Amino acid sequence: MRFTIFAIVIAAVLFLGYFGINYAVQKLTYEPVTIEDVNIVPSTLYPTGYMYLADQTIKSYDIKNFAYQLQNSNFGELKTMNVSMLVVDPENGSGQLQFTKSQIKELHQNKKYVIAYIDIGEAENWRAYYKDMPKDIIGIENPDWKNCFYVAFWQPYWKQLTYDRVNTYLDQGYDGVYLDMIDVYEYWQKQGITSSKQDAINFVVEISNRVKARNSSLLVIPQNAVELLKEQDYINYIDGVGAEETFYSNDKKASWSSNDLEFLDYAISKGKFVLSIDYSTKLNNRCNFVNKALAHKFVPFVGPKDLDAFVHFNCDSIKYSQ
Repeated sequence: MRFTIFAIVIAAVLFLGYFGINYAVQKLTYEPVTIEDVNIVPSTLYPTGYMYLADQTIKSYDIKNFAYQLQNSNFGELKTMNVSMLVVDPENGSGQLQFTKSQIKELHQNKKYVIAYIDIGEAENWRAYYKDMPKDIIGIENPDWKNCFYVAFWQPYWKQLTYDRVNTYLDQGYDGVYLDMIDVYEYWQKQGITSSKQDAINFVVEISNRVKARNSSLLVIPQNAVELLKEQDYINYIDGVGAEETFYSNDKKASWSSNDLEFLDYAISKGKFVLSIDYSTKLNNRCNFVNKALAHKFVPFVGPKDLDAFVHFNCDSIKYSQ
């Protein structure tokens, strides 16, 4: 009898201790969330009319969410992600193709667009192409990204190299291209290349024409350089735009939000989709970012700055999870 009572007491102590520790951990790790713009009512996703797959055997669908991962991409993980679009680097760290045609097709069967990331404004020295590049078209190293060098993107060698890479990715079955570092034109303007802005616009248009000539349903999505969105000879040749740090930067409110939103909202009004990317680490900022992005009819995504992992979080107050 004494043993039974003793056992019950011990069990009770362990039980209460377990829940006590869990409660203490939750109190210590819980991040309070305060939605700042309480009057914002999330809108439904703008019906773009552009949503088609390169694989015509699969029914088209809208982009409800997406993932953006350029490093440490694992096919098994990508396959199970509950997203309708993936933006990935088609190449691994050695500059070799990392996903097969059959894998891309399998992702399609899981109802995912698969978009090929390509940096069209920088030469990256780990890519297979780099060793054969003419040195006179390679500029300085990007101060924010090691091993990435600004390139004279208007030069015929670089343009043809880019077209060849785009074709290689589309041959693999990708549903379009995600074009980064268009805004490098601003650096070249400061170096006296006064035509660099128009050169950048022309480059995107030329890429788009080549992509659409293969299949008009393939997607062309530039990243940043949002000021170009009001250029008619630019916005008419793209399907959507990726925009980084529109609302937050380094976990602080971005000072350029109102300026960028003018262009991004304009893109939405023209039937383009906006992939909104945020790198906040604080849950409060993440949830406020999502709330603001949805209100502007953007498709939100939060990730680490290196885009080397998929981040999971919940925003109970706005009923959103990633």
